[in-house]
Amino acid sequence: MKITYVFENKVYFCKKNYMSSSNEYNNIHLAVMAIESAAREMNVSGQEVYARLKALGLIHNYLLKYYEELHTQSVQWLADATVETLRNWEAAK
Repeated sequence: MKITYVFENKVYFCKKNYMSSSNEYNNIHLAVMAIESAAREMNVSGQEVYARLKALGLIHNYLLKYYEELHTQSVQWLADATVETLRNWEAAK
C-alpha cells in the first residue's frame, strides 16, 4: 500500500511500511519542502535537485539527520540553506 503525499500540487508516493510513524512522515515532509523550495530558488526541476542531493548523500545526512534543527526555520531559510549546502558539497567533491 502507498500513501499519497501532495506538496505544491506535486504528488509523491511513499510505501506504507516506511511511513510507520508521524515522526517519519514529518521528516519526509521537510525533505520534500526543502527539495522543491531549493529547486524553485535554483530554477531547476525538483527531480534534478533530488538527484543531486541523493548523489551526495545529503537527503539522509543533512535533511533527515538534522530534522530537529531544520524544521524550526522558515521555508525560505530552508531553501537557501539547502542550496548553499548542496553547492558547498558539490564544490568539495
